[in-house]
Amino acid sequence: MSDHGRFTLGKPAIGGDKVTSDRRARTPLQRQLLHPLLLVLGVGFLLASITNAVLAVRNARAVEGLRLKQLSSSLLKASFPLTANVLRQLEELTSARFLHEKLGSADRVPMYRSEDLTTEMINAVEHVWPRDTTLESKTITDSIPPVRFKSVEDGARTLLSAAIPFPESARGDPASRLVILMPSESWRTLWLRTALPPLAAGALAGLVSLLIVAWLSRRFTDPLLEVATRTTAIAQGELIPLTVPERDDEVRDLILAINLMVRELGQLHQSIRHGEQLRTLGQLGAGFAHQLRNAALGARMALEFSDRDTTGGRDEESLRIAMAQLQRMELYLDRFLKLSQPRGLGEQAAVSGYVATERQSIRLDGLVESVLQLIEPMARHAHVAISQEPSPAMETELSGDVVALEQMLSNLVVNALEAAASGIGRPDAENAPRLSPAVIVKASAKATRISIEVWDTGAGPPEGVAQTLFQPFVTTRPEGCGLGLTVAREIAVAHGGDITWRREKANGAAPWTVFQVTLAK
Repeated sequence: MSDHGRFTLGKPAIGGDKVTSDRRARTPLQRQLLHPLLLVLGVGFLLASITNAVLAVRNARAVEGLRLKQLSSSLLKASFPLTANVLRQLEELTSARFLHEKLGSADRVPMYRSEDLTTEMINAVEHVWPRDTTLESKTITDSIPPVRFKSVEDGARTLLSAAIPFPESARGDPASRLVILMPSESWRTLWLRTALPPLAAGALAGLVSLLIVAWLSRRFTDPLLEVATRTTAIAQGELIPLTVPERDDEVRDLILAINLMVRELGQLHQSIRHGEQLRTLGQLGAGFAHQLRNAALGARMALEFSDRDTTGGRDEESLRIAMAQLQRMELYLDRFLKLSQPRGLGEQAAVSGYVATERQSIRLDGLVESVLQLIEPMARHAHVAISQEPSPAMETELSGDVVALEQMLSNLVVNALEAAASGIGRPDAENAPRLSPAVIVKASAKATRISIEVWDTGAGPPEGVAQTLFQPFVTTRPEGCGLGLTVAREIAVAHGGDITWRREKANGAAPWTVFQVTLAK
């Protein structure tokens, strides 16, 4: 659990490596909404634009044919003579071209022709409208044949043509016809003029629709993306409510539900935190009770030996040990009262209530000797021999909290003493010599590390607790509280070290139990 309103709920499953690697490629909701809408709109606008373009082209062609029909019909009903001057005026008014020629005559010279009608054009008209054609079937019909020809001056052009009998009121020769030619746009020009505007309008409408759909999709998905980001932060412990939008919709309902969850998680956070505080307080009390019990037991046994032995020297030694144990009890209580003001090396330990003070330089042999002297009455009472093995490493100096290091080593030696007293030297190997109950403290040193080993002749921890030996309240003795090794390890870790244990044979005898403390110098 962290401070300042943060509550670690654990890593969300969606962030796990296995889940991340196994899940399919992510498809954002915005893409799921945007792509189908754009596809529908795009197809719709494309079909509409193409349809409008085709209809516009067909309508333009129909208008051209209708103009030719109307002009042909008007000329058939004309009540005025169609002289050359009249035809020229009609050319200026209608943009039509006229060809008046005799029928059935070998003379191919036209009676009238527009000035820009070349010989190639006249030949093209003759090809489409042979002179022996029955004009009644070709006049003012729905199917007006186009005349295509190639002009030297203008290139390829398209003309719509119709041939009608020359009106009787204007006919100078009863066997003549009037061919009417009206300009017609080429398909390319016609498409550019009539089809391009609908297509451009459709493209513009599609672009506007694209922008509107994209804006609408972001308007719906951006709040959801913000909700996803904030819920991820909530899952990581930031219990901060989301801002409720003014618009009343499903997103607002979702945010209100998330805010309700945040409030409930906050209440759960407070409940769990309060429970952990009570649990920690209970562990602290148990840890200090363990230390005070050991000190009180040592003081009581020292006083008992002092009461039994009245030879003088022994009495003074026992009283000195009892006084030292009482001073340790006073120091433990003083540290317990200062738990709210941690300083120096670090914060208080979870179980031991360890409060770091200023580091001091201390010789290892002095530390071991002071601890063994305090525990000596307990060892005599349990009939266990305790000693330290002389070595150059014992003269090594290390820096640390002297009281805490004494507490750590004292817990290890007391634990070894109780194990040796209960083991009574039971051999683990057949025909191995029995061992007298004993506890030996050894030391070794390297460049930057120092190792303290506590050997005892006990049978070692049972297999059921071997893996959880340093956890709080793990014990195999009915009278034990299971905190001695936990407190010792916490102090070792606070000094940059650790504690391990093993079983080791020595000189072919039954195995010893060895607890090894490794510390930084």
